[in-house]
Amino acid sequence: MVSMRRAPALGVGGDGPGGGVRLDDDQRAVIACEAPVVRVLAGPGTGKSTVAVELVADRVRRGLVAADRALLLTSSRLAAADLRERVTARLGTTTTQPLARTHQALGFGILRRAAVLRGDPVPVLLSGSEQDTILKELLAGHAEGQSLARSGRRVCERRCPPGDFAPSCVTC
Repeated sequence: MVSMRRAPALGVGGDGPGGGVRLDDDQRAVIACEAPVVRVLAGPGTGKSTVAVELVADRVRRGLVAADRALLLTSSRLAAADLRERVTARLGTTTTQPLARTHQALGFGILRRAAVLRGDPVPVLLSGSEQDTILKELLAGHAEGQSLARSGRRVCERRCPPGDFAPSCVTC
Protein backbone atom coordinates (compact mmCIF):
# COMPACT_ATOMS: atom_id res chain seq x y z
CA MET A 1 0.00 0.00 0.00
CA VAL A 2 1.26 3.43 -0.89
CA SER A 3 0.02 6.69 0.64
CA MET A 4 0.16 9.77 -1.56
CA ARG A 5 -0.01 13.40 -0.54
CA ARG A 6 -0.17 15.53 -3.69
CA ALA A 7 -1.30 15.46 -7.29
CA PRO A 8 1.16 14.94 -10.16
CA ALA A 9 2.27 17.98 -12.14
CA LEU A 10 1.77 18.18 -15.88
CA GLY A 11 4.93 17.58 -17.81
CA VAL A 12 6.17 16.92 -21.30
CA GLY A 13 4.72 13.81 -22.98
CA GLY A 14 6.68 10.62 -23.50
CA ASP A 15 6.34 6.86 -23.81
CA GLY A 16 7.64 5.83 -20.38
CA PRO A 17 5.79 5.73 -17.07
CA GLY A 18 4.00 9.00 -16.47
CA GLY A 19 4.53 9.99 -20.13
CA GLY A 20 2.39 13.12 -19.94
CA VAL A 21 2.83 13.89 -16.24
CA ARG A 22 5.62 14.32 -13.71
CA LEU A 23 5.15 11.82 -10.91
CA ASP A 24 6.56 12.24 -7.39
CA ASP A 25 8.45 9.49 -5.55
CA ASP A 26 5.31 7.94 -4.00
CA GLN A 27 3.55 7.86 -7.37
CA ARG A 28 6.57 6.33 -9.10
CA ALA A 29 6.68 3.72 -6.29
CA VAL A 30 3.15 2.65 -7.20
CA ILE A 31 4.08 2.21 -10.85
CA ALA A 32 7.29 0.35 -9.92
CA CYS A 33 5.38 -2.04 -7.64
CA GLU A 34 5.29 -5.55 -9.15
CA ALA A 35 2.33 -6.83 -7.10
CA PRO A 36 -0.65 -8.16 -9.10
CA VAL A 37 -3.01 -6.01 -6.98
CA VAL A 38 -2.07 -2.48 -5.96
CA ARG A 39 -3.96 -0.52 -3.31
CA VAL A 40 -3.37 3.23 -3.19
CA LEU A 41 -4.61 5.14 -0.17
CA ALA A 42 -4.75 8.90 -0.65
CA GLY A 43 -7.04 11.86 -0.27
CA PRO A 44 -8.92 13.78 -2.95
CA GLY A 45 -6.80 15.57 -5.53
CA THR A 46 -3.61 13.64 -4.81
CA GLY A 47 -3.42 11.98 -8.23
CA LYS A 48 -4.83 8.50 -7.56
CA SER A 49 -6.65 8.41 -10.89
CA THR A 50 -3.60 9.63 -12.78
CA VAL A 51 -1.43 6.99 -11.11
CA ALA A 52 -4.04 4.30 -11.91
CA VAL A 53 -4.02 5.31 -15.58
CA GLU A 54 -0.21 5.35 -15.66
CA LEU A 55 -0.01 1.99 -13.85
CA VAL A 56 -2.25 0.30 -16.44
CA ALA A 57 -0.42 2.00 -19.31
CA ASP A 58 2.93 0.86 -17.90
CA ARG A 59 1.79 -2.77 -17.43
CA VAL A 60 0.29 -2.93 -20.93
CA ARG A 61 3.35 -1.26 -22.51
CA ARG A 62 5.69 -3.77 -20.84
CA GLY A 63 3.48 -6.70 -21.88
CA LEU A 64 2.70 -7.70 -18.29
CA VAL A 65 -1.07 -7.54 -18.82
CA ALA A 66 -3.39 -7.31 -21.80
CA ALA A 67 -5.36 -4.07 -21.87
CA ASP A 68 -8.72 -5.85 -21.64
CA ARG A 69 -7.55 -7.89 -18.61
CA ALA A 70 -6.81 -4.85 -16.42
CA LEU A 71 -9.39 -3.72 -13.87
CA LEU A 72 -9.68 -0.37 -12.13
CA LEU A 73 -12.32 -0.13 -9.39
CA THR A 74 -13.78 3.26 -8.58
CA SER A 75 -16.63 4.78 -6.61
CA SER A 76 -19.04 6.00 -9.29
CA ARG A 77 -20.15 5.42 -12.87
CA LEU A 78 -18.89 8.88 -13.83
CA ALA A 79 -15.45 8.17 -12.38
CA ALA A 80 -15.38 4.79 -14.16
CA ALA A 81 -16.29 6.39 -17.49
CA ASP A 82 -13.59 9.05 -16.99
CA LEU A 83 -10.96 6.41 -16.15
CA ARG A 84 -11.94 4.31 -19.20
CA GLU A 85 -11.55 7.34 -21.47
CA ARG A 86 -8.22 8.32 -19.94
CA VAL A 87 -6.75 4.81 -20.13
CA THR A 88 -7.85 4.20 -23.73
CA ALA A 89 -6.50 7.63 -24.71
CA ARG A 90 -3.20 6.87 -22.97
CA LEU A 91 -2.97 3.44 -24.61
CA GLY A 92 -4.13 4.71 -27.99
CA THR A 93 -6.45 1.72 -28.35
CA THR A 94 -9.81 0.37 -27.29
CA THR A 95 -10.56 -2.78 -25.31
CA THR A 96 -13.16 -5.55 -25.44
CA GLN A 97 -13.90 -5.34 -21.70
CA PRO A 98 -14.47 -2.27 -19.52
CA LEU A 99 -11.21 -1.22 -17.89
CA ALA A 100 -12.86 0.66 -15.04
CA ARG A 101 -15.98 -0.31 -13.12
CA THR A 102 -17.73 0.41 -9.89
CA HIS A 103 -17.67 -2.36 -7.32
CA GLN A 104 -21.43 -2.74 -7.89
CA ALA A 105 -20.94 -3.27 -11.63
CA LEU A 106 -18.18 -5.79 -10.97
CA GLY A 107 -20.40 -7.72 -8.55
CA PHE A 108 -23.31 -7.73 -11.00
CA GLY A 109 -21.00 -8.94 -13.77
CA ILE A 110 -19.82 -11.81 -11.58
CA LEU A 111 -23.42 -12.80 -10.71
CA ARG A 112 -24.47 -12.57 -14.35
CA ARG A 113 -21.57 -14.73 -15.56
CA ALA A 114 -22.23 -17.33 -12.84
CA ALA A 115 -25.91 -17.54 -13.85
CA VAL A 116 -24.98 -18.04 -17.50
CA LEU A 117 -22.46 -20.77 -16.61
CA ARG A 118 -25.10 -22.60 -14.52
CA GLY A 119 -27.72 -22.22 -17.24
CA ASP A 120 -29.92 -20.11 -14.94
CA PRO A 121 -31.81 -16.99 -16.02
CA VAL A 122 -29.56 -13.95 -15.86
CA PRO A 123 -30.25 -11.46 -13.06
CA VAL A 124 -31.98 -8.22 -13.98
CA LEU A 125 -31.21 -4.83 -12.48
CA LEU A 126 -34.31 -2.85 -11.61
CA SER A 127 -34.51 0.91 -11.69
CA GLY A 128 -35.68 2.76 -8.60
CA SER A 129 -39.14 3.33 -10.09
CA GLU A 130 -39.46 -0.37 -11.02
CA GLN A 131 -38.55 -1.32 -7.45
CA ASP A 132 -41.12 1.14 -6.11
CA THR A 133 -43.85 -0.32 -8.36
CA ILE A 134 -43.10 -3.89 -7.29
CA LEU A 135 -43.02 -2.95 -3.59
CA LYS A 136 -46.31 -1.06 -3.95
CA GLU A 137 -47.95 -4.12 -5.56
CA LEU A 138 -46.55 -6.48 -2.94
CA LEU A 139 -47.67 -4.26 -0.07
CA ALA A 140 -51.13 -3.80 -1.60
CA GLY A 141 -51.48 -7.56 -2.04
CA HIS A 142 -50.25 -8.18 1.50
CA ALA A 143 -52.79 -5.70 2.89
CA GLU A 144 -55.53 -7.58 1.02
CA GLY A 145 -54.25 -10.92 2.27
CA GLN A 146 -53.07 -12.02 -1.17
CA SER A 147 -50.01 -14.08 -1.86
CA LEU A 148 -47.70 -13.24 -4.74
CA ALA A 149 -49.29 -15.97 -6.88
CA ARG A 150 -52.83 -14.57 -6.38
CA SER A 151 -51.85 -10.91 -6.70
CA GLY A 152 -51.67 -11.01 -10.48
CA ARG A 153 -47.90 -10.75 -10.54
CA ARG A 154 -45.98 -13.21 -12.64
CA VAL A 155 -44.85 -16.25 -10.66
CA CYS A 156 -41.34 -17.41 -11.36
CA GLU A 157 -40.56 -20.47 -13.45
CA ARG A 158 -39.23 -22.29 -10.38
CA ARG A 159 -42.48 -21.75 -8.49
CA CYS A 160 -40.65 -20.22 -5.55
CA PRO A 161 -42.99 -19.83 -2.55
CA PRO A 162 -43.96 -16.21 -1.83
CA GLY A 163 -41.50 -14.62 0.56
CA ASP A 164 -38.69 -16.98 -0.38
CA PHE A 165 -35.63 -15.65 -2.15
CA ALA A 166 -33.85 -17.60 -4.84
CA PRO A 167 -30.62 -15.71 -5.72
CA SER A 168 -30.59 -16.98 -9.30
CA CYS A 169 -34.30 -16.39 -9.94
CA VAL A 170 -35.20 -13.39 -12.10
CA THR A 171 -38.64 -12.90 -10.55
CA CYS A 172 -37.71 -13.56 -6.92
